[in-house]
Amino acid sequence: MVRTCPLRPGCAYSFQYPRHNFHGVLSKLETRRVKIESIRDLQAEPLDVVTFNMQPLLHRGRWLVTGHDLDKDGERSFYVQSMRSITGCH
Repeated sequence: MVRTCPLRPGCAYSFQYPRHNFHGVLSKLETRRVKIESIRDLQAEPLDVVTFNMQPLLHRGRWLVTGHDLDKDGERSFYVQSMRSITGCH
């Protein structure tokens, strides 16, 4: 069974995301608004060892989305597994 990411490139979403996304760290959730540019399936295309070892305690999931942060006006990446209360933006 092939699982697909619930988000789509070209669409914008609002969601809650931890300020600090590390295992074992309690962190306040912040509202983020992002227009998705790309989605990476880390099962099919895993992170390289160097990238993983730069932040080994980062709470990762299967899907890594990269897009334009509409509030901070820059490119950002987010792990879908850590997103909460995802809604589409218009």
